[in-house]
Amino acid sequence: MKKEYLIYPAQFFTATIYEWKTMLADEKHKEIIINSLHFLVNKKRMELNAFVIINNHLHLIWQSLRSFTPSQNQASFMKYTAQQLMQFVIKNDKRFLFF
Repeated sequence: MKKEYLIYPAQFFTATIYEWKTMLADEKHKEIIINSLHFLVNKKRMELNAFVIINNHLHLIWQSLRSFTPSQNQASFMKYTAQQLMQFVIKNDKRFLFF
């Protein structure tokens, strides 16, 4: 089995919820984030060194693997996670919609 070597340094990444709303206090919302991270790790796009999810933001320390740039992983994570959160909120909890 061929090993993917890290060529990018570890990155510290922070994402915040619009207007610092406490959207991430909900366990279902945290699950969506964790599932997105699992996907990226399982597809060998990046290595996840550490993460913390706080009620209104999250912090990650991750390293992209050779085939994917840090910006590709960040864009993929943010786009997919935002879409999943939006679908969940529309269906289950409209108080977090920011229209």
